[in-house]
Amino acid sequence: MSTSISERTLRMKKEYMSLRAHGMGPREIAKHFGLSYSTVSRRLTEIAEENGVAREELLAEPWKAHEGAGRKSYGPVPKIDTEEFSQHVRAAGETIHRLNGEMECLIEARTKILKKFEEEKALWQ
Repeated sequence: MSTSISERTLRMKKEYMSLRAHGMGPREIAKHFGLSYSTVSRRLTEIAEENGVAREELLAEPWKAHEGAGRKSYGPVPKIDTEEFSQHVRAAGETIHRLNGEMECLIEARTKILKKFEEEKALWQ
């Protein structure tokens, strides 16, 4: 088995810290050099020792502002009429209260029907 290191791997080891400083993570660095992530990962201990840092620091993905995966920009949010919004919230609350009451009635009716069914069933046995 050969223990030689490829030219790309040697270049990656040399430039890793500089690329990290520019915000690239290990996966991006691997892609940049046309290497697999596992190849980069295997060399991180050496890179860490050569640069006097912990390997874990090199594994962490650097913080970046979320780019939204190509989402469109929507511009400023329009102002909201708070009074109209409050009216909608109150109306929604009243609707929920009404529906809750209707559900309670339906559950009560179902319970009565089931109780009556059980009583009749007991008479047949």
